[in-house]
Amino acid sequence: QKIPDLCAVIYWEKITEKAKSAPKEILKIVKHNVSSAPLDLIGYKALAAVIKLIGRISDPVSHNWILECLFCAARASQRLQDEIIEQECEIGVAKCLEQNSRPDIQEQAVIAIDKFLEINHSKFFPLFGRKRTIEILCQLLEVSDRNQTLLEIYTALTSLCAVKSKICDWVHSFEVCSTVQMHLETITDVVVLEAALKYVIKLMAVNPEQLRK
Repeated sequence: QKIPDLCAVIYWEKITEKAKSAPKEILKIVKHNVSSAPLDLIGYKALAAVIKLIGRISDPVSHNWILECLFCAARASQRLQDEIIEQECEIGVAKCLEQNSRPDIQEQAVIAIDKFLEINHSKFFPLFGRKRTIEILCQLLEVSDRNQTLLEIYTALTSLCAVKSKICDWVHSFEVCSTVQMHLETITDVVVLEAALKYVIKLMAVNPEQLRK
């Protein structure tokens, strides 16, 4: 199995051309294996090796390809979803969210949360519905000036708040409603505004008391 070796190249060689081409090669192998031999991705520790790279790659494009490998595997089968969960992919995603000097990596992490929840909400919710993750998302929502990041955060919060009222309490404690109000008054991007309004509507449906406080 080539994937662990390719992951080593990415990690150790950093920005060489070989390291930059390796993520695409890994994705190609993952796409082949999910249809022909999906358990090889577990038995050869392939997904484990990929997950260890989350948040540890200096090149944003390569990092994005690595995440795409995991999305591809997660879409393929629940057994591969279980492996992604067992290998604690949420730890790497959380580390990405905390990399304030790398807004592109933060944005990729929020997109990853959105995609994993979309693939299998019930399985991935326990990974990303934790108080620390919610707190970081709320902090990033307040300070980010990237419309795509704001859109993805609102999408994530809408999805997360749809399930557990405790999360609504956490969000309220982090004063997100004030941030939402500020965005509705200042942001001109229609897509972001729609996402913010969808979040407010979801919050009203799940826990209307929070909006009255």
